[in-house]
Amino acid sequence: MRFCLFFLLFLVGCSTSVESIKSEAPYAKYIHLIGNINSALTYKLKVKYITTVNESACQDYHISLGRYVAKNYEAAYYPVIEGDHHNIKLPLNELDSGTQCKWKPVGVSFCGALRGEESSKCTSIYAFNGQHSVDEITMECSKDGWCFRKNNSNVGLIDRFNKEYLLHVENR
Repeated sequence: MRFCLFFLLFLVGCSTSVESIKSEAPYAKYIHLIGNINSALTYKLKVKYITTVNESACQDYHISLGRYVAKNYEAAYYPVIEGDHHNIKLPLNELDSGTQCKWKPVGVSFCGALRGEESSKCTSIYAFNGQHSVDEITMECSKDGWCFRKNNSNVGLIDRFNKEYLLHVENR
């Protein structure tokens, strides 16, 4: 019995020692999004982080795939909306990349909604994969919260950070 208790405490200690650690400088790497927004709409953005170390402590077992996959974490952010303009400075260093699992941001999802409602339907709008293809995106959102990219059907690729990008949000 004592052995089981010790073993259980050991497992809990091991699993929490590699959890994500918040960075002391979350804005060391960022993208600043500005643009026009329809007065009936709002949104939130989710930055997705994954681990980059292929050790079991930094991965989760995916039952459907039958293998280990990178752990992931999403951080949500809300814009400042003034009239028909919005801006949001997205920190891309929310999780410390110097930890054992080497967390890194891989993309951003856009979740649109009517003002006063919570955004729940999300779509990927930016990916950070070492390429660059977009400086401006316009999202069209329906009154039931579904949003789509108007001017580009592909995810925007970004490899230039600490600068402004245009993001417009229109009613569909």
